Amino acid sequence: MYAVVFALLTAVFWGLYGPALQTSRVKGPGETVFKPFVLIGVAYLIIGVLGGLIGNQVIGGSFQFQPVTLKWGFIAGALGAAGALTLTMAIFKGGGPTVASLVMPIVF
Repeated sequence: MYAVVFALLTAVFWGLYGPALQTSRVKGPGETVFKPFVLIGVAYLIIGVLGGLIGNQVIGGSFQFQPVTLKWGFIAGALGAAGALTLTMAIFKGGGPTVASLVMPIVF
């Protein structure tokens, strides 16, 4: 049952990601698609690191990392970050909310 609840929550969060990203868009001198992405990175850092540390502590996990965990955990994070960057580019380079509503179903 927990798996279904977490899967539904994931769908909700990712479903809201595109519209939130589109809303963050500001046009004007000096504004770029990368400003919101910086804050996306900060959010990933805070939620990912704190969530991982708290979750590991709650279930009594060790804080010693095996080489395979370090390697593949970093690779997974890099792939997720690259995906977030390309999704950001797809939404912002597309031209408006209509594009965001088309991009999100393709991705998710």
